[in-house]
Amino acid sequence: MKRFIATATAPLLDAGLFCALIGCGLPLQSSHIASFGVATALNYLLKVRSEVVAVRRTRDRRLHGGLLAVSLLALFLRGGVLGLLSLGWGWPAQVSIIFAVIAGLEVTTPGYATALSPADGGTRARAVAIGIVAYAFALRLVYLGSVELLPEEAYYWNYSRHLDIGYLDHPPMVAWLIRMGTAAFGQSQFGVRAGALCCGVITSVFVYRLTRNLFDEATALAALVLAQALPYFFFSGLLMTPEAPLADAWAASLYYIERALVAGR
Repeated sequence: MKRFIATATAPLLDAGLFCALIGCGLPLQSSHIASFGVATALNYLLKVRSEVVAVRRTRDRRLHGGLLAVSLLALFLRGGVLGLLSLGWGWPAQVSIIFAVIAGLEVTTPGYATALSPADGGTRARAVAIGIVAYAFALRLVYLGSVELLPEEAYYWNYSRHLDIGYLDHPPMVAWLIRMGTAAFGQSQFGVRAGALCCGVITSVFVYRLTRNLFDEATALAALVLAQALPYFFFSGLLMTPEAPLADAWAASLYYIERALVAGR
């Protein structure tokens, strides 16, 4: 019961404090950051600190740096969820914060557990890699429809309204992908960028498989993390530009060249 109370107190305080700050007229962003900061500090004092003491790592700066990094990742994701629901979909902020808090917990719960886990380096590294990949996909998904289109994306959107086999300065794939995305999800930011999200997944699959063929599973996971975290690859899976299908084409080409010339298939 004590553990349940310690676990439930911080999220409840988070949502309650946010609603109180919003009711006092504080801006959405400030209320979000303030309530999260207070709740995270309380969660550390009530629950996490005892676990840190139990594993005798109270002065482990690396551990505390990892816990801080997990907290920041949770802040970014829940901010995206809050903005999408309240600003994008028009939900009341007091309702949106519930889903934002849940999104944050989906990051902090496994993240803190992994940081505090006594598991061997290989097991922890695999868990961290899978967590980063899942987080990067969730982050893209949340911000896909809430970040304003770049001028270049609006330009390629115009391509998609006049389909052809090529354009003045680019091949046609970016236009075809936008056309399919807007046909499926409507004339919206999400529709324009849906193809980029799919491209990011496909690129990552080929990067992982190519590296596994050439090296081993651990190296493949490291390459997959880089394909999710490096700015070029992260944004090519978020923004609908010609770089998104281009990264797909290069990753697939390298994979099949390796299969043909090295594996003899």
